[in-house]
Amino acid sequence: MVYKPGNYARDFFKNVKVPLVSGTQDLNDPTNVTVPVYRMINGQLTEVETTVPVLDVHELLDYLRTELKLAPPTEVVHKYWQHLRDCDMPHAKHFPGTDDHIPFTLYGDECVLGDPKDKVTGIFLSLTLFKPKTIREGQFLLFCMQDEHMVHDELKTLRPVLQHLVWGCNVAFNGVYPENDAFGRPLPLKKRRWAGTMMADGCRYACAELRGDWKYHERILRLRATPVSRECCFFCDAEASDGNLRYYSIGDEAPWVATETNTAGLINRAFEEFKAWRRQQKVQ
Repeated sequence: MVYKPGNYARDFFKNVKVPLVSGTQDLNDPTNVTVPVYRMINGQLTEVETTVPVLDVHELLDYLRTELKLAPPTEVVHKYWQHLRDCDMPHAKHFPGTDDHIPFTLYGDECVLGDPKDKVTGIFLSLTLFKPKTIREGQFLLFCMQDEHMVHDELKTLRPVLQHLVWGCNVAFNGVYPENDAFGRPLPLKKRRWAGTMMADGCRYACAELRGDWKYHERILRLRATPVSRECCFFCDAEASDGNLRYYSIGDEAPWVATETNTAGLINRAFEEFKAWRRQQKVQ
């Protein structure tokens, strides 16, 4: 189908192919996750609820194995986990799974479609050990949404999406199809029919990497200190300004030197701020 040129975002979303058709003739339908979004109503930007399609992580992983035959050799998977342990990777040394868990990666990014103001945020899945010649051939879309509709305050739009993705990751880790969704509600009959059955070939998976550009991590982790913000350092109070704490003051007598801290200090300060927020919000 050919669309009138000029609306790149529309063309993008019309060409995203969901659901996935598998060889069993079942449809791996995306789950409709309820999220708040911005919508223009009577000339005012208003926060309303809608649903957005999100592919289930465990279903996509099963699809990649059964339909696309992306199955890393067992010895390669074992070597991967052993290599991480040999390198003293804390995640691998305290990994609650087994060396048979197949690693996968979640990747988030923001892209521009034609108009610089026309941005889309996407979250992708890839198999960590699958290295195609072209990177984009190994990235599989889980979710995407136009940035102008997203409520970024308190991560309102992305939080339910991330909760759903985490749930799917945990299902894949256990390797057994669930009965209830990420929020404890019974799944639709079509999905519930597989409840209690093992994933294809008895495989289990583990999210081993979280990737994304700086802007994506800043948004998801809600970082305050960033290269483009006034507070530009995690471990001191240096500022991107011409004031007393300007970062480009060098030497041992620079005012920001006295504010330096370490990881423990950073965590303690963050925890104190969290406790203050909890008291303010009256959260028990």
